[in-house]
Amino acid sequence: MIRSKLIYAVTVILLAAFSILYLDSLALVMLCAMLLLPFFMAAVLLWSSYKISIKLKISDVSGVRKKEIPYEIVLEKPHKLPVSYKTEIYIKNQFTGEVLTKKIRGCFYGKKQCLQGKLNCSSCGELGVNLKKSYAYDFLLMFRKKIKCGEKSSFIIFPDFQEIEGTLATMPATDEESNLYSKLQSGNDSSEIFDIREYRDGDSPRRIHWNLSSKTDDYMVKEYGLPLKNSIMILIELDASRGALQDSILDLLLSLSGFLLEKGVGHGICRYSEDNGLNFYDINQMDELYEALADILSMPCVSANKLNNSPALKEYLHSGKNSHTHLIYLTSDRNICNNELVRGQSIPVTVMTVIKEKVKENIEEDDFRCIFVKSGEISVSLTGLEL
Repeated sequence: MIRSKLIYAVTVILLAAFSILYLDSLALVMLCAMLLLPFFMAAVLLWSSYKISIKLKISDVSGVRKKEIPYEIVLEKPHKLPVSYKTEIYIKNQFTGEVLTKKIRGCFYGKKQCLQGKLNCSSCGELGVNLKKSYAYDFLLMFRKKIKCGEKSSFIIFPDFQEIEGTLATMPATDEESNLYSKLQSGNDSSEIFDIREYRDGDSPRRIHWNLSSKTDDYMVKEYGLPLKNSIMILIELDASRGALQDSILDLLLSLSGFLLEKGVGHGICRYSEDNGLNFYDINQMDELYEALADILSMPCVSANKLNNSPALKEYLHSGKNSHTHLIYLTSDRNICNNELVRGQSIPVTVMTVIKEKVKENIEEDDFRCIFVKSGEISVSLTGLEL
């Protein structure tokens, strides 16, 4: 618009100089017409842009990463006067915080016009898609008028699912048969002592440790053990700064969870966010899995570099909700095998580390193992998996 106004100003100056030098009536008429032209164009713009609206329509509500999203832009007005317009498709990934824009220009003829196109989003997440900076212009591009836009649409980009060929070495047992107890939380199983502490108001007298209390000045109370729930828990460590590796972790989550469901094994998924803390999901069928993924992708993912290292792992192990018989930890930290948090647990721990380079040699120990999964090659990396 600035360029158009400069051209108009230069034209007026030249016409004024021409009319002064030659004192010609035609030059004077041309100068007057040029001076009145902006007012005429402004009036035409106000009339042509009257009740004009522009809306963005996306037929689907979800898609898969790296696949194009079809969209349609619908322009409507009550008259057939041509209108020059410009709009901008604004896309924000609620999960990664990534923002994409696409500018569209054109001329709108008739009462209704539909424009079709495709958006290409490479990262998983819930996308907020709407139109911004939508304006109608006069044909000299000197004036503009804002166009009313439709409401924002949402679209979820899910991870890629890859088949895993493997077996379950041991099926989960029932809670009553479990002989594993939490080291961080007490329960009501009197066959196991979790801790002994001083008496507090509300404690049952039946839990008083009389022998120990007789040797101290205070009553001492027994806290009983909490049997670990018989389930597999998949804990995901997300880090927005990892880019493509984070998408690969989500691919691995979907593929691994689908593998367990195929074997008829229900399990849990845990995700940590800075705002909402730990989020737990019970997965027993595919619908629940995709509902959990949709919720996970709707929450912002904060870079783990801004927090402590492995924040999800730390929060989970120190929470009161870490009852399980097998922990599967998904991360992109290639040095996680040296982390003391994943070693020495009372239950088996399987770490699956997503890496870019050639797959390293996996680590196998009694109750700990680390499996390296190459990004984009989940099926190959996990062929023959045993859980």
